[in-house]
Amino acid sequence: MSECLPRGLMGQIAAAEADMAWAADVARALLADHEDLPVAGVHLRRPGEAAEVHLHLPNLATVQAWAGRLRGGLLRRVPIRTTEVAHPWGVRAVLTTADATVSGVRVHLYHCRFLPAPGGEAA
Repeated sequence: MSECLPRGLMGQIAAAEADMAWAADVARALLADHEDLPVAGVHLRRPGEAAEVHLHLPNLATVQAWAGRLRGGLLRRVPIRTTEVAHPWGVRAVLTTADATVSGVRVHLYHCRFLPAPGGEAA
């Protein structure tokens, strides 16, 4: 079957595969190097031309702790953003996110907290 595919397509697949493998290695190293920091989930994504590591974190304090850790001993900051999102179906949530680059891979930290519906309780 590969004889029917243009050589460039196979190269694109190989590049994407290598990129995801590198992101997986970065994710493994992050979790091993910072095993004292909680993580609710980890996802590898490739939304464009580069793979990313997404760490789903259990709360705001954990986002802050990870951001501080990824900053390392450097003077640079890892900005933390908090935004409220209202979905058309009535669900509201507060998203807390931060982004850093580790070994050339974007690491996206995030926590989502659902807000109570008017007259109800949080989901």
